[in-house]
Amino acid sequence: MQFRTKRVLTFATVASYLFLTGLENAIILPTAWRYLIFLGANQEYLLGVTVSGFSASAAIAGLIGGRLADSFPSKTKNIVVTAVLAMILGNTMYLIGGSVVYVIMGRVLCGLGSGAGAALLAEVCRTTSSRERTSVLSVCSGLRQVGLLIGPGFQIILEYFNFTLFGGALVVRPFNAPGLFMAVLWICFLMFVLALYQNLDVEYNYEMLRKEHNGLDVRGSMDGHSIELSTSRETILAPVDDQPSIAARRWYFIEENFNRVTASHPATYSTYIDEFLHDDTVVLFGMTAILFFGQVSIETVIPPLFSRLFDYTSFETSLVYMVGGGFSIAIYLLVSVTTKWTTDTYLVLFGWLMHILGFTWCLIWLPRIQPGDTDKMPLLLIGIMFLYVGFPVAAVGTTSLLSKCVSLRVQGIAQGFRRLATFSGLILGPLWGGATLHKPDLQLSVPLLLLLILGTMFSFSFKKIRTEERTALNLSK
Repeated sequence: MQFRTKRVLTFATVASYLFLTGLENAIILPTAWRYLIFLGANQEYLLGVTVSGFSASAAIAGLIGGRLADSFPSKTKNIVVTAVLAMILGNTMYLIGGSVVYVIMGRVLCGLGSGAGAALLAEVCRTTSSRERTSVLSVCSGLRQVGLLIGPGFQIILEYFNFTLFGGALVVRPFNAPGLFMAVLWICFLMFVLALYQNLDVEYNYEMLRKEHNGLDVRGSMDGHSIELSTSRETILAPVDDQPSIAARRWYFIEENFNRVTASHPATYSTYIDEFLHDDTVVLFGMTAILFFGQVSIETVIPPLFSRLFDYTSFETSLVYMVGGGFSIAIYLLVSVTTKWTTDTYLVLFGWLMHILGFTWCLIWLPRIQPGDTDKMPLLLIGIMFLYVGFPVAAVGTTSLLSKCVSLRVQGIAQGFRRLATFSGLILGPLWGGATLHKPDLQLSVPLLLLLILGTMFSFSFKKIRTEERTALNLSK
C-alpha cells in the first residue's frame, strides 16, 4: 500500500472517530432522562451524574491515552483498538440497562473509551507538517460537528425501535436503542481500524528524509533505481541484486534510531513541567476551557430561554440548533481552505474577538427583551451567530497552535491536557448556564470577563507564540 493511501486512511480513521463521538452524544442525551425515569430514577441530579460521569472519565482517559501515545508512539493502533472495545462494552451496558447504576457505569466506560481521541490527534500532529496541520484538524473537527448535527435525525428513526432480541431476553425500546445503534457502529469502526489503520510515525519521518536528501529525493535515483514519492515501504525494502538498497539501509537506520530515541529518552514529569508550565501553553489551555465554558453555557439555556421569551416549542428550538450547527460546519470548511493565507495565531484572535462581540451583544440586548417581544428575536440571534462563527475558528486555532508550541514527544499528553480543559468547560458551562438562567447580566458578564482576562494574557504571550509558530512553519518547508 502506498504511503499516501495509508496517510489518507489514517486521517479518515481520526475523522470517523470524531464523527462517531459527536453522533453518540447527539442520539443518547435526548433520551437519557426518559431512560432513567423508566428505570425508576426520580431525582433529576442522576441525569447530571450520567452526563458528568462521561465527561469526567473522558477527561481522565484523555490524559492516560495521551501519555501512552507519547510513551509508545508506534502502538497508537493498539490504544485505539482498546478504547473502541471499551466504547462497545459501554454502549452494550447502556443497551442492557437493568438499573440506573448500570447505565451510569456504561456511560463512564464510554468516557474512558473516548481517551483514544488524544492519541489519534497526536498521531495527526506527528504525521503532518505545520502548514497542513490546521486544515486537517479543521476537517476532522467539522466532521464531529456533522455527527452532532445529524444525530437528531437518527434519533427520529430510533423512536420506532420496539422489538426483542435473544428470544425476548432483551427488549429494545426508543430510549435504550441508541446503545444498540452505537455499539453496532463502533463494531464497524473497529473492523475498519483493524483492517486499514496503520501507525505512520516512522514512515512519515522516512518520507520527510527522502525529500531532504539528494540520495533519496523525489524521482531521484540511487544505483540506477528510481524512487518516487508514492513508493511504498515494501518496495523500498525490496533487495536489489540480493543486497539491501541504499533506501532500505537508510530506512532501517530511521526505524532503529526512532525506536532507540523513544525508548532511551521518554517524556518524564520534569519534561512535562518544562513543556507545559509556560505562559504560552497555559494561555492556550485557559483559552480552550473558557471558549467551551462560554459556548456551552449559552447553548444550555437556549431551549428554556426561547420558550420563555418567544414561546418556542422543542421543534423550533431544534431548528435553531440545526442552523447554528450547519453554520459551524461551513466555518470549519472555510477554515480548512483558508489556512494557506492565515496563521493559527490570527485564527485564535479572530475567534476570541467574535466571542467578545457575541457576549457583549447579548449582554446589551438580552436583558431588554421581554416575553412576547418576537420582533427583537433577530437581535438575540445575531449575538448567538457571533458565537457560532467564532467558536470553530478559535477551537481549531488553539488545537493546531498548541501542537506547534510543544515538542513532538509530548504531543499525546498535550492533547490530553487540551481535552481536560475542553471537558472542564463542558462540565462547568451547563452548570453555570442553568444556575444563572434568570440572571442574564450575571450569566453573560462572567464569561465575558474571563475572555477579557485571557485576551490580556494572550497579548503578553503573543510575541513568543508567533515566534514558535514561525519556527514550526520554517522547519516544515
